[in-house]
Amino acid sequence: MDQVATADTPVFDRRQIYRPFLERLNPIALSRPVIEQELIVAPRSDPRDPEQPPIHEAFASAAELNRGSQMALVGGIGSGKTTELLLTLNRLKRHEDAVNIFLDAAEFTNFSETNPGAMIAAIGLRLAARAQKSFGKPTEEIEAAHSKLRGLAWGKTLWKEDAPDFYDEDGPVRVDIPGLMKPRFPHIEESVAEVRGLLRTIFVPFLEHTSQVTVIVDGLDRLIEPERFRVFAEQDLRAMRGLKITIIVAAPLLLWYDKTRFLDDYFDLVKHIPAVAADPKESGFLKDCPEAPRSRRVDERQVDE
Repeated sequence: MDQVATADTPVFDRRQIYRPFLERLNPIALSRPVIEQELIVAPRSDPRDPEQPPIHEAFASAAELNRGSQMALVGGIGSGKTTELLLTLNRLKRHEDAVNIFLDAAEFTNFSETNPGAMIAAIGLRLAARAQKSFGKPTEEIEAAHSKLRGLAWGKTLWKEDAPDFYDEDGPVRVDIPGLMKPRFPHIEESVAEVRGLLRTIFVPFLEHTSQVTVIVDGLDRLIEPERFRVFAEQDLRAMRGLKITIIVAAPLLLWYDKTRFLDDYFDLVKHIPAVAADPKESGFLKDCPEAPRSRRVDERQVDE
């Protein structure tokens, strides 16, 4: 029971003690503050190979050494993908010139219903806000690109006095004749190319300051149809090649078992979090767990006897 306050006794409110404690242990709470408070035991090695560094270290090192690289992380539900991505984000903060953006696809759009180019637009809008905060007032060219990108991303309303009449189009009929060779990658759509050009304009200040820009996208692994992820990889991610913007995304687990090796074709580095560690005896997490007190072990042995 709460202590009854009097004129000579301090007020005791148990909420001030237990509320922060329970919020930290909330299983559905955001992982970012938990990681910032160092309440997560970070893995000491790759779960598939104890001889390799942990996934977040591998991602951070690749992002720092190869600007513009693209990486993917796959794993089952609850395997720790978001934790690894946030650990990567936290690790990238060790350099002053690092510009790190964390996007949760579920927070700002429904990617299962959007068109190719939506990811590029989302990244461009976030970079535009970061550029104004870091570099001050943007140029007229960047402001124009930002305004146009915002209109393409969220749509806009136009009022026209004379609306065109609907009519039946007469003329030649389009006939597509397939060629002998099939391109390895599909053609970039015009709308995606347009958004990419606007992103390139917004990205100019970061290039001038030689910033290390990394964008981490979480939530794409929850797409009901993995084919939607293929569209983003074939259009948005491939269109961003050459912009020196490092991309790390969470990909659907089904693509890990895809026979066409889709992930290997589109990404420079792919990491997988298995359901069980490759060698439980070498698990860094188990080694980091504190050992039970001796008195407790003695009591348990006496109970067994």
